[in-house]
Amino acid sequence: MPLHLPSAQRLSAAGSSIIFHAAIPTAEAPGKLKNRDDKKLVSTDKEKTLFHPVKGVYEQLSKDCVAQGCSVDLFLFPSQYPDIATMGDVPAHTGGAVYKWRPTGEHFLRDLRMDVEKPIGFDAIMRVRTSTGFRATDFFGGVYMNNTTDVELAAVDCDHAISVELKHDDTLSEETGAFMQCALLYTTVGGQRRLRVHEQHDGRGAGGGGL
Repeated sequence: MPLHLPSAQRLSAAGSSIIFHAAIPTAEAPGKLKNRDDKKLVSTDKEKTLFHPVKGVYEQLSKDCVAQGCSVDLFLFPSQYPDIATMGDVPAHTGGAVYKWRPTGEHFLRDLRMDVEKPIGFDAIMRVRTSTGFRATDFFGGVYMNNTTDVELAAVDCDHAISVELKHDDTLSEETGAFMQCALLYTTVGGQRRLRVHEQHDGRGAGGGGL
């Protein structure tokens, strides 16, 4: 897969890459993978290693794609072990998706059509702000973070969600209650830079019953 993406990364605009794969990458090039499907590890303490991605090229590729605002969707048509744990790590961190189908049939065409036509934003940065008394401590989803506040997303669409962990570690204001704001800066398909802001207020004060 890494051989397919440098051209997309050289573009000055953000966007989406759709990759079609039929076999595990075995060429002597960056991104080469080996068959890790070791049946001897099944039902042992090391079985979990089969589901962990191989670190290195694909991990760096995810970071490069997020920095460029390039999401990756992966369509797999394997006849043998494809190492989805490793290759699927790129779509997982770039707001993309992994599809596993036979290369024919209306279900495959339906997914491909939906993937191409769905509303989507690129090169997004999200920040969650809160009033005194609680704060955002962790983020889960197809995100990448260079610091503790800016959530970077290569793409954002209606098929993905982001979970935010909030920690209530101080007294809430009796007068104003609790405020939370989520601001998302992103680029539309047409190239417009837009800002979307959502705000929520809970006025139940120090009791925090609504949090």
